[in-house]
Amino acid sequence: MNEVLNLVQVLAAVPSLADVAGKIDSAASELQRSRRALPDERSAAVLEQIPAMQEQLRTRVPQSVLNFLLATTRVSADLDMLTTEVIDWLKANGISAQFRVVAQKRGAQRG
Repeated sequence: MNEVLNLVQVLAAVPSLADVAGKIDSAASELQRSRRALPDERSAAVLEQIPAMQEQLRTRVPQSVLNFLLATTRVSADLDMLTTEVIDWLKANGISAQFRVVAQKRGAQRG
């Protein structure tokens, strides 16, 4: 769930994605609350909205960018994921400064 919340923070910084980010954030918060209880109509309604949110992302963000963003919210993205398309999209949407390339320490395992 943390990776979803991290992704929402990144997406919220993009003006054209703020609406989708807000919907995803609300849905994630609702599902987090419902984890403590049995599923009900409210949580089922939230789950039914998820495919529409995913489709909104797919139509507004190239798949290579989504893959990169998801990888960075998990642990780290491989350098080969940082394609020209990804860099151009990050710059065009004003969020390139949120990312840094850092060398992995020897012996460190990605997880």
